Amino acid sequence: MTIRRIMSLILAATLMGSCLLFSCVKDPLKGKNGIDVDLTQLSSGLVYSTVSDVMQNPEDYIGKKFRMKGLFTMFSIESRDYYSCIVQDATACCASGIEFDTAEDLKYPDDYPQIGDEITVTGIFDSYDDGGFTSYRLRDAEMKIAEDN
Repeated sequence: MTIRRIMSLILAATLMGSCLLFSCVKDPLKGKNGIDVDLTQLSSGLVYSTVSDVMQNPEDYIGKKFRMKGLFTMFSIESRDYYSCIVQDATACCASGIEFDTAEDLKYPDDYPQIGDEITVTGIFDSYDDGGFTSYRLRDAEMKIAEDN
């Protein structure tokens, strides 16, 4: 056999092995019960990088069901309230979050946790028009306070 033929066989075997390996690997973001992106099962570094990817490439995630655990925050702009679940990276120096809108008609502050409390949010990632700008959030979300998780 020539060197060229041996190299071709090695390359073919490597490619076949890679295809078999990657076709058997479970999607690390996929959760149970119809959850497409379950961030509650990932390390803090992977959660932070996934949320960053969602913010940079939101169209890739439209219509996917998310579950995430993080810190509750709320802010108001021009009489509109925004609610978010914030995650931090492994060193807690950087934070990113996803806005959510609950399926229930909740009133702030009575029906919400304290700002900074840990929550778990499950909802469908979607876009919406926010005063002429496209924004993204988890719609029809279910929010649970940490004690209820």
